[in-house]
Amino acid sequence: MELKLQHFRALVSVADAGSIRAAARSSGVTQAALTRSLQEAQGVIDEPLFDREDGRLVLTPAGEVVLSTARTITRAMNATAEELTRLADSRRQRVSVAVAQPLGCKAVPQALRWFRARYAGPRLSLYDPSSMDAISGLRTGLLDFAVIEETTGAREDEFQQDVVGSFACSVVARRGHPLIDACSPEGAADFEWICPGTQGAIASERFLRLFDAAELPRPRRFIHADYFVATQLVAAGDALTVLPQALLGEFGLDQLAVLELLQPPALTLAVVRRRDLPLSDSSEYLAECIVEAARAL
Repeated sequence: MELKLQHFRALVSVADAGSIRAAARSSGVTQAALTRSLQEAQGVIDEPLFDREDGRLVLTPAGEVVLSTARTITRAMNATAEELTRLADSRRQRVSVAVAQPLGCKAVPQALRWFRARYAGPRLSLYDPSSMDAISGLRTGLLDFAVIEETTGAREDEFQQDVVGSFACSVVARRGHPLIDACSPEGAADFEWICPGTQGAIASERFLRLFDAAELPRPRRFIHADYFVATQLVAAGDALTVLPQALLGEFGLDQLAVLELLQPPALTLAVVRRRDLPLSDSSEYLAECIVEAARAL
């Protein structure tokens, strides 16, 4: 017969409690089971583990030696059990996030490598905020968090916003566009403009205010599209759009040209989450990975 984990647990429990009765109460194991485990352990080592002094069990020299090993083993087994529980929980979890450009292309791939090195199990759902209302997704629980434009549309008492970074933007058209050689930007309003990224009335008004700030007429026609569709429409026709400069290389800089019609403000992105709903460990770590990858750009 060999010493087993139950023998080590019994020894640690009785040593800490000072009596079998107290150890049984604290551990939830019957006195009979503890007594049997101690007797079996003493039979294996052929030495008594405890002496009784003043009504209290005191470790013998042999008991001290075995206790040291018992503590190490039980701590290691407890840590292993916790780790296995965490892994089992991670397999049952899902992590659902929306990440705006340019971080969807530039930061998410590295963030996912870091994330999967720690959490192999959770089912991931990644969305582009240009194809959904991220704030509504957060409110309904569809999204755990979103990396989107810092917005005044989200109430401060409802959402926490942590700025990730700001990204320079430019007006973009196809190469050979009529406005490239134009002496004045006055005719820009005659062309169709594409408002990329986040959809909704707030995004539309923010986009149109670019023209107000440059003292240019607002465009007569503009449409919403995600960044990929926007670049394809621009490259294939005379539409114009505003893109983060970090995306130009991703979507074909050889087909696009930057126009100095106006100076768009930088795009500020933030991690947005509900204040009343703490993130799971895996969601929290994914947010940290995205922020770290973004700051390395």
